[in-house]
Amino acid sequence: MEHIAAFILAVTCSGDLKDCRELPAPLPVYELYEDCAADLPAVRKRYGKHENLYVECIEVDPMLAEVDSEIVWDVTPEHGLTASVEPIDDEEVLVASRQSRNEESRSLQP
Repeated sequence: MEHIAAFILAVTCSGDLKDCRELPAPLPVYELYEDCAADLPAVRKRYGKHENLYVECIEVDPMLAEVDSEIVWDVTPEHGLTASVEPIDDEEVLVASRQSRNEESRSLQP
């Protein structure tokens, strides 16, 4: 299994920072944080035409590879881009099923 140390998060925002969106990164993940950091100048150059561009390497806790997780980020005038990888609470996870409604009602009856 591949070890994930970091990924590049590139975000562009409107002038008032109220409307922000992610931009696609050239590589989805990096095994070494140093490799991620080495690619930052090229990503900044690639997206240099975007207004209010934020590009950062985000470290990934190796323990999160074992659990469902999500990327949580925000952009503020005070702190710029802040991001982290957070575990998803089990209560937030929904599971899709192919079971028909009739099968479901039979399985719920005693």
